[in-house]
Amino acid sequence: MRNQLLLDLTSSDVQDYLIETFTNIFNSANIKYVKWDHNRFISNPYSLGLPHDRQCEFHHRYMLGFYRVAASLTSRFPY
Repeated sequence: MRNQLLLDLTSSDVQDYLIETFTNIFNSANIKYVKWDHNRFISNPYSLGLPHDRQCEFHHRYMLGFYRVAASLTSRFPY
């Protein structure tokens, strides 16, 4: 869809990468506001980190991953 790719937020490696990358960006400048559009429809949910019989957990685990990233960043940058 619209030539967009989706990061697999079910993966703790991807979550850690995003936390580290955004932390570095936020520390590099006087950033006061971040808008994170979360409006991408997940058309082909699949995670390499989940076994075949647990792919049905993708959406739930994806949101838990997003919550972890968001909580980590907002606790580091509460303003």
